[in-house]
Amino acid sequence: MLKAWFTADKESSELIITFHGTGGNIYSLLPITGEIAPNADVLSFEGSWQTGRKRRYFPLPEEEPVTVSKLKEYAQEFLQEFEKIDVSRYEKVTAMGYSNGANYLLSILQIQPNFVENVILLHPADFQYEFQATSSDTRILATVGANDYIAPAGPIIQMQKRLQTFQFPNFKVKLLDGGHGISTDEIDFLKQYY
Repeated sequence: MLKAWFTADKESSELIITFHGTGGNIYSLLPITGEIAPNADVLSFEGSWQTGRKRRYFPLPEEEPVTVSKLKEYAQEFLQEFEKIDVSRYEKVTAMGYSNGANYLLSILQIQPNFVENVILLHPADFQYEFQATSSDTRILATVGANDYIAPAGPIIQMQKRLQTFQFPNFKVKLLDGGHGISTDEIDFLKQYY
């Protein structure tokens, strides 16, 4: 099971579930969630693959080939544990992942397209995911950097066009003038979007 951290306010009707990038931890995305939704509860999961600067949700491509079946396997393990968590009291549930965490979220959506109603993917990569042949109401936003050489924008824009026609009609992409890091402009955009 992934290590989890939860902060709750009995009055909050919003929950943000976070998945960090490579080398991150359960607290990595708190500054961003605090900016875009200061009153939301936060449920954060920490990757269990490696530790410290290499902490991830699944191995680096150079350590183990990234295959769709492996990504589904990692996601299925998470979903079996996540089913034990009751999030039904929340009116708005958003999952947010950065880099490796965004890729992990896409892996989850392969199995459970309606995992949550809102998904924010910060600088994801396209590993040629295989999504179910069903239409989902999930609202997806992917932010990509024009100068991102780790997770190039082009494949995500192509993926969005492919998936927007049927599986995820509410899939949007925001192209930013930056690299792989999260910029102030990106956070400002997320505040308006959320």
